[in-house]
Amino acid sequence: MTAMERSGAIRERPRMGVIRAYGWLTGLIAALIVLQAFLAGEWLAGNNAIKVHGAIGLALVALSLAQLALAIAARAAGPDRRTLLSLSSLLLALMIVQLVLGEAGADHADQARPFHLSIGVLLFGIAGSSAVVAQRLRRHPSESGDR
Repeated sequence: MTAMERSGAIRERPRMGVIRAYGWLTGLIAALIVLQAFLAGEWLAGNNAIKVHGAIGLALVALSLAQLALAIAARAAGPDRRTLLSLSSLLLALMIVQLVLGEAGADHADQARPFHLSIGVLLFGIAGSSAVVAQRLRRHPSESGDR
C-alpha cells in the first residue's frame, strides 16, 4: 500500500454503469414531466385525463427516489457528488410538494394550481440539468472531483 493509498488521496472513479442508468432515468423523468403538462392541459380542456396525470405523478415520486439512490451509488467525488446529490434531493422534495399540491387542487380550482404549474416547469429544468451532469460524467469520468 502506497502512502497515497493510506492517506485516502486516491479517489475512486465514478461507477459508469450507475452514471449511465442515472442519465437514462433523468431522461425518462424529463419525458414524463412533459407528458404531465400535456395531460394537465387535456384535463383543463375538459377531458378526463386527471387520473392518469395523478398516477404518473405518483410514479414520478418513486422515480425521483430511485434517482437519488443512483446519485448516492454513483460514487462521484467533489463538486460532481454535490451536484448529483443536490439536484436529485431537490427533485425528490419538489416532486413530493407537487403530489401534495396536486391532491389539494384535483377536484376544484384553488390557489394551489398556479404553484403546481410553476413547480412543474422548475422540475423539468432540474431533470434536464441532471441529465446534462450525467452526460458530462459519462464523457469525462476521470475529471470527477478534480475541479
